Parts: sequence; structure tokens; C-alpha cells
Amino acid sequence: MSFDESQCTITNLQFMHSQGLANVRADLDRVLKTAKKSLQAAVCFFTEPGRVILSRHIEELNHPSSFFIASVVSPTNLDALNRLHQMAPGHVYIHLGGKTPEEKKVGRSLMHSKLYLAEDFDKCCVWVGSHNLTAMAIEGGNFEAGVIFDSHPSSKAIQDIKSHLEICRIKAEVFNPNDMERYREIQKGYLTDSEWDVEKDVLIIHATAEVKPKDSPFILHAHLLPVQLDSLFRMDRSVRLFVHPMKSLRRGIPVDYGKAELWNGEITAVVRTERHPNHQGTSGSFAGADYDIDIHDLNTIPQLVRSGGSSLNARTQAVMRFDFRGDLGQEVYSTSKKSPIQNVMDVSNPLDMHDVDKDLAKYFTPESIKNGKLVYSPAVGVHQKLAIEGFEETMRSVLPKITERESLFKIEDSYDLSSENMVRYDARYSKNEIDPFLYLSRHVIRRKD
Repeated sequence: MSFDESQCTITNLQFMHSQGLANVRADLDRVLKTAKKSLQAAVCFFTEPGRVILSRHIEELNHPSSFFIASVVSPTNLDALNRLHQMAPGHVYIHLGGKTPEEKKVGRSLMHSKLYLAEDFDKCCVWVGSHNLTAMAIEGGNFEAGVIFDSHPSSKAIQDIKSHLEICRIKAEVFNPNDMERYREIQKGYLTDSEWDVEKDVLIIHATAEVKPKDSPFILHAHLLPVQLDSLFRMDRSVRLFVHPMKSLRRGIPVDYGKAELWNGEITAVVRTERHPNHQGTSGSFAGADYDIDIHDLNTIPQLVRSGGSSLNARTQAVMRFDFRGDLGQEVYSTSKKSPIQNVMDVSNPLDMHDVDKDLAKYFTPESIKNGKLVYSPAVGVHQKLAIEGFEETMRSVLPKITERESLFKIEDSYDLSSENMVRYDARYSKNEIDPFLYLSRHVIRRKD
């Protein structure tokens, strides 16, 4: 068997570009035109200018063995990729990246190649470098670098390039315009909030009462002695008032929502009295109030009483108006400053890859490494979960009978990707007796109809 050295030779090697900022459009067109047999390419970022460029080479892209792969990751323009698909159906692929490996504070795994293989019947032309299919890269707005070279189709370099492109294709999926919404969700890394109503900074009050309010609207006058609670009471702040039977609220004991009532309202007045140590003002008289709440200290659970029953020399007064009954179990409340809406990547067939250097392993997330090897978990979709932070006594506000309804929340204590809708509860330590019963919900979450 004879050995033809010319079949392993790289020829016409050209570096792109010594000027750094250089327009390489003509050079790229020249390479792509040589694809008389097939055009295979994997380019990370693809925008509308990239579609314009490739539209001049649709004949080459429609060869039976041709394909083009782009990453789903932004700034890839999914509409532009869809338009390219319309011109070369079945030849356009989208790579969805992976949930893992994930480098801390950097991001998840993605297809980052910028590689073209233009194959003629007796020669292949290769472009490899940093250029994405964007106007900024191709027109010379970025500092980019790459090389162009020719080689025989049977050379080892070409065979290795074909293997790389084939792996990229296998790990991608044929672009499907019917999956555009899924692609958008993955690209954003999260679903939009269209599935949820989110209300921020709502005051939550749990109080006992001998006589529960029956009619709305009604006015509640709060008398507060601890100045530590001043930050909770702000003009026009929304309020949720849960009214419970007497002696039914205790620290460490989950509330029975089956015996509670919920009222929705807002704070209409806040007064610092002459007894306030920091912002001395004057006491107000609110004769129109229907009920009073006295808060003596941080260890007394709020109690609703008929108006005029207060004897507390308050430092702060607050007036709240409640206009309608709320539906128990329709909302969850989170004390965390971070949004409780979390984005979970759906994956399939995790694959152990190769060893990771010990001195760099710490920069990856724990789920990215198993037995010293990087784990590649291909992404197939993304969905949202809720992570609610609150006090154990009161944060589980969804009634058992409501969780059976498919349109609302399914309650779990840990994540399970087989569950479509889930709420994870993270208990927060209550420093004072009153904390679980009078607090600020940073986010109120409810599912839209």
C-alpha cells in the first residue's frame, strides 16, 4: 500500500487577520463557495447579518451532507435562525448547551466552536477561529483571529475536523420552528414571569380575634410600642391580614389555615407620636376605626379587638383599610430579597466526560463534577420552581384541598425534575416571638388564571 504524502499536507495557510480589526466578508465568501460537495459548519453565535451572509450560499448548505449548527445562547437570533431554516430545511441545527458543566459566576456548558468545512471533490477548505456569524465579527468591529487552510479530504486534519463537527451535530437537534417558544425559554435561561403574578413588599399580619370581621370595608388602627417595627409600616403598602381564633397562634406551631380568614388591604396612614424617640410627632385620633391591634413588644402575638379597646401609649400608629376577603391558599409569601422564582434546566442522559484538574475543580459547581470527572448534562428545556423563604409557623399557606387542583401549586420538600410544579420551603429562624406573625413578604407569588 503506497503512502501519498500530499494527502496529509496543509496548503494555502492564511492568518485572519494581521490588522486585528478587519473586514473578512470576502474571505469567508470565498471559502464557502468552494463547498461543491458539502458545507458543514458550527458557529456559536448567529445573528441576522449571519443569515444574510449564509443566504448567498444556500445551494451549498442544501447539499445532502451539509449542515449548519448554531448555539441557542444569546446573542443568537432565533428568528434569523428560523429564516435560515426556511431556506435550508433539515440542514439547520440548534445546540441547546448543557446544564452542566457550569463554572461558578461564569455560566453553563455551550457549543463555542467557530468552524467551517467547505468540501470539494478533491480538496477541503477550512476556516477556524474566533469569528461568530455577526456583523461585528465579520465586518471587523471586533478584534478577531482565525486561520484558513486547504487539505485533502482524507488527511487526518480533515478527518478530525469532520469528527468534531459530527459530534456537535449529534449533540444538537434539527431546528424545528414549532419549538421556538422552548428555544426562547432556554435562551433566556428562565421562563418569563407571564405565568406568575408577583407583588413586592407586602405586610403580612397574623392576629387572633375574639370577634372576626364580617363586613368590608373596615378600618384597623394599629398601636405599636417597639420602634424596630417602624420599617414594616409604610404609606400605601399592601397588607394581608390573617385572622385566627383566640389562643391558636404560638411560636413553633404551624398555623391551621382551615380556621383562618384572610383580608386584603393597604396602609392609609402612619403617625409617629410624641413618644417616639427618633421622630417625635403627635398622636392621632381615628374615630372611624372598627378594630384595634396593640403591639406591646416583640414577643406578644398581635390580637384584634374592637375599636376603643386600646390603652397602649403608642410610639407609632398605623391605619389600615381592608376592602375585600382574600382567597386562602391562592398566594405564597417569601421573606427573601431574592426572587423566589427559580429556573431549572431539564436535562437528559448525563455523560461523564474527562478528568478535571484539581486546582481548577473548585471553580465548577458541585453538580458539574462526579468522581473527579466533568459531567455534561444536555439541556432539553427549562421550567420554573418556587423557593419560598419564611417562618415555619406561617409560610406554608397553601391548603391541602387546594394542592389537589392542577392549576395551583404542588407541594414538595425537595426538587424533583419529574414534578411539573413545585414549591420548596426554606425555614427562617425567628428571633422574636412576633416574627412569624408580623413580617414583610418581599415577594407575593400567585399563579395567573
